Amino acid sequence: DRVSIMLPNLPQTFIAFWGVMKAGAVAVMTNPLYMESELTHQIKDSGAKHLITLDIFWPKIAALREQLELDVCYVTRVRDALKFPLSWLQPFSARRQGTWVPVPFDGKEVVAWKDLFKTTERLSVEVTDAHETIALLQYTGGTTGLSKGAMLTHANLLANLTQLMAIITQGALKKLREKMFNTMQGLPIKYFDQNNHGDIMSHYTNDIDTLRQMISQSFPQLLTTVITSLTVFCIMIYYSVWLALVVVAGVAVMLLITKKIGGSSARHFIRQQQALGKEEGFIEEMINGQKVVKVFCHEEESKADFDKINDLLFTESETANKYANTLGPILNNIGNVLYVVVALAGGLLLLSGVPNLSISGLSLSISVVVPFLNMTKQFSGGIGQVSHQINAVVMGIAGAERIFALLDQQPEADSGYVTLAQVKEENGMLVETKERTHMWAWKHPHQADGTVTYTRLTGDVRMVDVDFGYEKNKIVLHNITLYAEPGQKVAFVGATGAGKTTITNLLNRFYDIADGKIRYDGININKIKKSDLRRAIGIVLQDTNLFTGTVLDNIRYGRLDASDEDCISAAERVGADDFISRLPEGYHTLLTGNGANLSQGQRQLLAIARASVADPPV
Repeated sequence: DRVSIMLPNLPQTFIAFWGVMKAGAVAVMTNPLYMESELTHQIKDSGAKHLITLDIFWPKIAALREQLELDVCYVTRVRDALKFPLSWLQPFSARRQGTWVPVPFDGKEVVAWKDLFKTTERLSVEVTDAHETIALLQYTGGTTGLSKGAMLTHANLLANLTQLMAIITQGALKKLREKMFNTMQGLPIKYFDQNNHGDIMSHYTNDIDTLRQMISQSFPQLLTTVITSLTVFCIMIYYSVWLALVVVAGVAVMLLITKKIGGSSARHFIRQQQALGKEEGFIEEMINGQKVVKVFCHEEESKADFDKINDLLFTESETANKYANTLGPILNNIGNVLYVVVALAGGLLLLSGVPNLSISGLSLSISVVVPFLNMTKQFSGGIGQVSHQINAVVMGIAGAERIFALLDQQPEADSGYVTLAQVKEENGMLVETKERTHMWAWKHPHQADGTVTYTRLTGDVRMVDVDFGYEKNKIVLHNITLYAEPGQKVAFVGATGAGKTTITNLLNRFYDIADGKIRYDGININKIKKSDLRRAIGIVLQDTNLFTGTVLDNIRYGRLDASDEDCISAAERVGADDFISRLPEGYHTLLTGNGANLSQGQRQLLAIARASVADPPV
């Protein structure tokens, strides 16, 4: 028996095909999207007397059934096909007298289809379109005992592979972004001072995106191509080693050209990513300084500077893509030449009567050479497919190189072991407590004898003969000695560039000094953990930074467990409550763009309130 299977690429297709084969019949696949004339010719030419299809295609078949000369048509519903679970095979059932009953099968195997076809009484059913040879079929519960996934069709495999790669790609990129951000949080201030902020942001956008394309698109394509090419090559060896060697020689030429052109492309793609980061950094800088640009009428100069950076990006991108796009046509032409060379080599071997060397043991004949030519075309085409992915792979590698350069940055070193502790006084001694006593002490563990001493934090700060330079060979502060005793107010006054902000940075250990000592309450700050040192000092930076969020959220940034009342109290202490109350939603007003809707003075007051709510000892 010949059975025409006219189904779309659904799980149903496999079951129908498998059942026909199991029954010993011949399956003929028919495209349901063919026009009526093409459909008629295909089914009639196949000699099929049975047809399996969906109800949505039945009107087309019903109009042609007399011309098709079919004995039996089996029709199943689309909605039942789409409900079919991918994990198990399920048998068909036939409808009899308005109810659905299972078709018999012996536990593990679907009922023989040839019996199902011949015993039409099993499938007799009343239908509106009165035709005795039409039966409605659907899937029912139960399994055939086949292993999971056995019914996956080509479309299902591709769909599952796509979903799997999406999960793998997005999961990997999520972890990579988290690792980058966590690494960035541990980097010293020096890194952010020396690198353009826009370039750093480019790691999270452009570099990550190039990596996404490489993992989700290029790698699966390369994997499929490599597996296909290896399989084809093994078949070549199986048929003829001599012809396979000719193909290997041609592939060697293709690989040499790929290395030459691909290497040049790679260098320019790396430069492209660097130029892109530089351009984003410039744009970010211009956006932040847009008011300054307009105040000094620097728009035309800014455009000229941007054009220079953009031209550099264009040049690198153009050159990189020029090399990459040249590679594909070259490899395709070499593949065509290789096809001709293999044909000539095969003809010469046939004429000369050279004994065939192969695993199969077949003699060299036209029946070996002709299939070999097709395999040569497929093999060289696979190499060409690899070349098409070089752009994405090289860009992905360039992005990955920049990402791992960030991840390889050395984190901020901290060898301190003295911590800040909240204490209370009992019997003339300081005792650590979890209560808020507003009394602080330095907790100093002594490794020699294992004892711990508490030194009351009074706020005595001293710098003794301090030397410092942002670069090792360029010292900017020489022999700085100063002190601030508890309760004393000290103001740094001096010309721009005299070192006022630098001294503040040194007190917080944003930078380490080259020589000298800085002591808090007699303790060298190198012994104090940086997080505890900075917790002990309230600082309001010259450049105010407000984050996207409400006014309350920005004040609470100083101490995340502060209540609303604590934040409002801090605002009242610094004189910020008056202008906050006049905002559209008061303390719940949303601030965006670094507080662009506030004046510079108001932003500064919020920064002071933030330091106040932190309630630092110094």
